[in-house]
Amino acid sequence: MDSPNGKQGEETVEFTSVIGGYMILKVKAFDDTVYNPKSGKYTIEYVKHLSADEYRIYLKQNQAAFTKRINWLNNRLHLIKNTGAGKGHRDIKELGVMINRAAIVGIGEPTHGTYEAFSFKFNLLRYLVEEKGFNAFVLEEDMASTALINNYIVSNSNEPAVNVLKRNTKAVWHNKELVRVIEWMKDYNSGHSQKIKFWGVDMQSDSAAINAITQFARKYDTTLYASVNRINEIREKRNRRRMQGTMAQKDTTDVVLVKKLLKDLSDVYTARYSFYESICSKDTVIWIKHAIELLRQFSLYSALNFSGKYRDSCMATNVKWIIENYPETKMLLSQHNFHISNKPVSMGNQLKTFYVQNYFTIAITTSGGTYSGFDQKERKWGSWPLLKPNTESYEYYFAGARAPLYYLQLNNIPIDEPLADWITVAKTFREIGFARTTSQFFTYDLIHDFDAVIFIKNSRAVQRN
Repeated sequence: MDSPNGKQGEETVEFTSVIGGYMILKVKAFDDTVYNPKSGKYTIEYVKHLSADEYRIYLKQNQAAFTKRINWLNNRLHLIKNTGAGKGHRDIKELGVMINRAAIVGIGEPTHGTYEAFSFKFNLLRYLVEEKGFNAFVLEEDMASTALINNYIVSNSNEPAVNVLKRNTKAVWHNKELVRVIEWMKDYNSGHSQKIKFWGVDMQSDSAAINAITQFARKYDTTLYASVNRINEIREKRNRRRMQGTMAQKDTTDVVLVKKLLKDLSDVYTARYSFYESICSKDTVIWIKHAIELLRQFSLYSALNFSGKYRDSCMATNVKWIIENYPETKMLLSQHNFHISNKPVSMGNQLKTFYVQNYFTIAITTSGGTYSGFDQKERKWGSWPLLKPNTESYEYYFAGARAPLYYLQLNNIPIDEPLADWITVAKTFREIGFARTTSQFFTYDLIHDFDAVIFIKNSRAVQRN
């Protein structure tokens, strides 16, 4: 089993038995894990020895119970015939009924490098734009950098979309499937007066935000320019120390200083807000104000040692900012499964609390195939195998269904349905980020964490640019 001892992958757990044959054992985490969660210790309790005949009966009963539950699943699933990019809306219309009037649709992914996930998102985006009036695609990427992608899709620029994508996103998003999304959005905007927008809501970098503020200040306000330049000087010194491996106490001092300088920057901007409104568009003025907020978010994120909890809180705040400033927005929010979920401390949990029925979540998962990820040891991108799900995972059951590709509504499954006992309890669910890993499954409570799930039996790695 895979114990939480800091090692990647499964380890052997030994049990000494005085007799051979088939046994039922009960394995659970040792109490020490309450105080030391990475101890990786277990208790193993002998329950029963099975004869060969008893074991055959045991397997037969288990298979019969499994078959009944798969039949129940087969009666509820909705087939998807093709996830290929641009394949039309026919397979998605029933999902549109489930979405109903929700204006924020969170769509997840089992890895950041799954081809079928991106292709389905492309088709869903087209359906939501053309059939349900959606007008925004939101990526798990820095908000300030994706503003430059949005500028591109509403412009007359002939620059290849792949160049724009690679210049303004992290390497994890450098794939042909996302290029197709950007190309389609730009093409759509060229023929429609009501434009669709490309947003990000993340804040893991400060480069694009500080560049936007600097360019604005250089053009309109020397006082603001001096204020942002002081922050930029500290930022550049910090980055040089990080490259040289000489961080330490000086960085703590910088955090306090940057916090003060950010407040000064915000105060200068607020004091001259009316002046900016008189010389710039409303969109520009509110955007630069939020770019200052993005700088503050990143500064605290860095001070908190890149806290995942704080990051999700900021992403939820940035989604709310979009809705508050552009209330006509109806968005497809493309993130990792965890971020859109209703799990505690996730972005999705905060959005669900705030928007309730106006927020609809769709997880995507797969039982096998390959994915694109970054090998942190070899320092290279590659295509890696997805581990086979075990019997305690949701994917184990999903893979038993009659269809290789389908979606299932989760928010209408009765909690007391006997044949749904495998999906109404917590199990493991595939979760991989940008990196190559053998730790591929984590505990979820599926019917409480998502409104629907899309299952892909065999998936492929994205095509990297």
